[in-house]
Amino acid sequence: MNTQTRITEKSTKKLSRKAWGTLICLTVCILSMVLQNLMLTSMGAVRMQKITTQSEIGYTLSGTLFIPKTASPENPAPAVVLTHGSWRSREVMSSYSMELSRRGYVVFSFDQYGHGESGNTPLTGYDMRHAFQFVCTLPYVDTGRIAATGHSSAGRSINYAFDMNAKAGGPQFAAIIPVDFEPDYKDADGNWYNKFGNVDYGVVASKYDDWFFSVKDTDGTWLNAPKDYIKTENARSFLNFGEDPSSLADEPEYGKIYTREIDGKETAHVIYQSNEIHPWSVLSPESCGHVIEFLNMVMPASNPLPASDQHGMLKEVISLAGLAALILFAINLTLLLIRHDWFDELAAEAPAAAAPCPSGATGKLMFFGFMLLGGLFAYLSLFPVMRPIYEIEPANLPAVLPQGQTLCIGVWSAVCGLFNILIMAAVYHFYQKKQGMDLRACGIVMSGRKWVKTIALALLIVLATMLVIFAADYFCGAGFGFWVVMFKTFRAEKVLWMLFALPLFLLFYIPNSISVNCFNYNKIGGKEGVNTLINAAGNVFVLLIFEAVQYGTFVATGIPFWSKTSLERQIGSWLMGVVVILFVTPFIARKLYKETKNPYLGGIFNGLLVTIMSVAFSAQYY
Repeated sequence: MNTQTRITEKSTKKLSRKAWGTLICLTVCILSMVLQNLMLTSMGAVRMQKITTQSEIGYTLSGTLFIPKTASPENPAPAVVLTHGSWRSREVMSSYSMELSRRGYVVFSFDQYGHGESGNTPLTGYDMRHAFQFVCTLPYVDTGRIAATGHSSAGRSINYAFDMNAKAGGPQFAAIIPVDFEPDYKDADGNWYNKFGNVDYGVVASKYDDWFFSVKDTDGTWLNAPKDYIKTENARSFLNFGEDPSSLADEPEYGKIYTREIDGKETAHVIYQSNEIHPWSVLSPESCGHVIEFLNMVMPASNPLPASDQHGMLKEVISLAGLAALILFAINLTLLLIRHDWFDELAAEAPAAAAPCPSGATGKLMFFGFMLLGGLFAYLSLFPVMRPIYEIEPANLPAVLPQGQTLCIGVWSAVCGLFNILIMAAVYHFYQKKQGMDLRACGIVMSGRKWVKTIALALLIVLATMLVIFAADYFCGAGFGFWVVMFKTFRAEKVLWMLFALPLFLLFYIPNSISVNCFNYNKIGGKEGVNTLINAAGNVFVLLIFEAVQYGTFVATGIPFWSKTSLERQIGSWLMGVVVILFVTPFIARKLYKETKNPYLGGIFNGLLVTIMSVAFSAQYY
């Protein structure tokens, strides 16, 4: 057998492996979406229906309706109106939707205005009022038994909607139980009052809540730890049904049901405590269990399963498996397509070898010193870059990208990327150039023709990835993600916003790919995978320290390290998703570089995916 034949056979086997890898990953994605659908529908016992409805004030509300088969016009069921918190969309609450609907509740889980696929307006509360009105029109719902729940700022919408319902007359919530949000305690004159009358009201309070359950001084200083919320006057008055907190006879307790007859109805108030941080509550079995327990007590449905009987976390793990398979599908499809005639120019003749490791004290200083410097710059620039953007009023956000969170993280990413470019330029000028580094040989300099094909391939792969995501939503009502990382569908108008956000993220992920693949090498562990792991750790180590200080202090003292301003309370949860993404993307970039010797392909691919994820999964306002 001659050399050419051996090369051809080897190439054919490699191509076959990539084709099988692509097919296997796609199969896992399909299995994930099908299994999620089976769980969300309780194996067919619940019907899911996507809803888009127009409100009386002209705004579009988008949501998913979960209808148990036990609900009918002859046997109307209790219902739950459910929504998410700020910056997110209804997908994060899917475990709650699933668990409540399998117990016999009709559940309408919707995107708040300014979020997800609903209309763009900061009119808080109108969305919950609109959702409540819609549910009241359903013939299989008992309008006298409609509850409201949701996470974080959903509680604000619930409280406002309660006021609007009361003003309008007619049906009112029968029960309310926000997760990580507080009731209204005082009237406009500052007097204690029972705003909610004879509505059963429960509160789920996280022990380490970043936002609520602490009384704050005028300068933002926390006067109590959230874990001690039960001891505050606010909590005591709530449990005392709006009376003076000092008149509560006994020391208040978490989980104890307080009852009083109001307007001829025995009314329940309770405060539950979950041992968790604020952002975890969206898929916490503990918090979801408290909601189930409360509704089972005050508004039971046809299948009152115990709160401990939950499958939500299993569904989330299946969704996570789908997310991992989706990324691997994209990588394998990329490596398959570079064998195609049009893209074969992008394929490396042989897998890219690791660049020369830095030698001597100077080289090691370059490797670890500049990695540390980049991390420190990321931390030092965090608040100075984000704070001015965060403080822009929603009405003043740019129309081309009306998303405060995306702007904050995007601009910060771009600034960090520019700093990385400066670092690499300095390393090349003062060290690598003298070591004989060839920019063309390592792929940093390439022809215009390869640039065109690189961009075309990245766009094609991302388009294929999006088709899988939209198929999962259309056919199965499922998505791919876990907690703070989510790929989801989006409205067409968001494509324009993505175009304006994309340069911000490309300014980070392209330099990051070049850095990982062409500059940052060492001999630790003696294996290339260890080198990529170190680079991934270098991406996130400062942010991990930030999170450790923030939440370590929270656990130790009851109050987080950064806590006084709105941004400081928000940034901890924002960075959790960023940490995951920054750790994973170097592995993607390295895998693509090995087969193409093209550092831009992985950078563009990562930038596109992060842009789509950020814009699709964040709030927007006009």
